[in-house]
Amino acid sequence: MAGAASGRSMKRGARAVAGVDSTFEGCVSGDNDLRIQGEVNGPVSAPGSVLYVEATGRVKGRVVVRRAVIAGTVTGDVEAGELVTVTAGAQVSGSLTCPRVVVEDGAAVEAAMNVGQSSHDPVPSMEREALPGLPGGTE
Repeated sequence: MAGAASGRSMKRGARAVAGVDSTFEGCVSGDNDLRIQGEVNGPVSAPGSVLYVEATGRVKGRVVVRRAVIAGTVTGDVEAGELVTVTAGAQVSGSLTCPRVVVEDGAAVEAAMNVGQSSHDPVPSMEREALPGLPGGTE
């Protein structure tokens, strides 16, 4: 790992995984909200957490989180259980899978999008059709 990853608390309780001038190589996983200000090369797995990729942040790898707020650059597949927000000036390439997505004017998104169903849906859509009483199921 080039540069030290900061472990101090950031606003909103998020922890910095890679500080502004640092690079982290490898898998990042955890239960806390994460803030990336530097570079992460590898997958990020925090399915119950929020990932903040700051304007200076870069992620190269698959991302699985509850929510993602992207202001920097993400290259890879992003799966969020609730929401992905891509802010003005951000760059995303790969795929986005989430129930909701917000793309601000000025953001660059070159990604396949699967929006509308949670990637963490406990009942896949094929099974949902066979189960009466579930939203989207047969009555």
